[in-house]
Amino acid sequence: MKTLFYSKDPDAVEHRNAIQRRVPRVYMDTVDSTLKLQNILRRPMNRVCVIIRWITDADELNSLVQLGPFFDSIRIITILPDQNHETLSMALGLNPSFITYHDNRPEEIASVLEQIQAVNGKAS
Repeated sequence: MKTLFYSKDPDAVEHRNAIQRRVPRVYMDTVDSTLKLQNILRRPMNRVCVIIRWITDADELNSLVQLGPFFDSIRIITILPDQNHETLSMALGLNPSFITYHDNRPEEIASVLEQIQAVNGKAS
C-alpha cells in the first residue's frame, strides 16, 4: 500500500520511522513541500492510497485545503499541532479518515494504517 508522509518539519521523521517500523508492509515516501505533493497527486496513476499529513501551523493547513480536489480518492490521516477549534474545523473540511495531534503516540497512526491495509487487501 503506497503511503505518503507529508511534513515540512524535520522533527516529524522520528514519528514517521516509528510508524514504518510498526507497519513494515506499507511503502512510505516522504514529501516535504506542498508543491511536491501536488506534483505527485497530479499524476493520473500515482497509486497513492494514504497520505499522512503532519501539519505545523494554520498557514500550512490552509495551503493543503487549496489542494482539496486532489485528495478525493485518497485516505487522509491528519496530525495537527494543537487542539484549537479553528485548526480542527479547517482539517475536517478535507474529510480525513483520522485526526490526531503531534503529542500523541505514532502507534495510533500505525493501527489506523493497519486497518486501512486490511480493508484494501479485502477489496483487491
